[in-house]
Amino acid sequence: MGETLDLVDDNRFTLTLRSTSEAVRQTLSLITTHFAGLVSETELATLELVLAETLNNVVEHATPEREQGQASLHIMPQRGGLACTVRDNGLPMPDGQLPPKRLPRVDTIIQDLPEGGFGWPLICMLVQELDYRREGGVNIL
Repeated sequence: MGETLDLVDDNRFTLTLRSTSEAVRQTLSLITTHFAGLVSETELATLELVLAETLNNVVEHATPEREQGQASLHIMPQRGGLACTVRDNGLPMPDGQLPPKRLPRVDTIIQDLPEGGFGWPLICMLVQELDYRREGGVNIL
């Protein structure tokens, strides 16, 4: 699998994974198993959805042609929720900042509806706080 997992006694979750769709699926399964019973089912579903969108964006947009793409994930329980950090060695966000939070236009005929563009606004709606920076060739979200 190429991933390294570190589970700490205080329920922190740290994982390094390759930037591939298969590794994302395996990571989401590990997260679901690890946090089941530690957080509510609603929190777990939200965590899984946000990280699925985030990690799939890394695979699809940050490292589309790089075989050596790698990401790391750190999740730490805290009062009021979970703090998550995703780092990757892929391409930087456009203009070095978070994309706009707006949904794609859907006021059109069915054949012209966009296939994508919903994930980022969904992430923004589900999280309490979201920051991005790039340091030393690494994206940090």
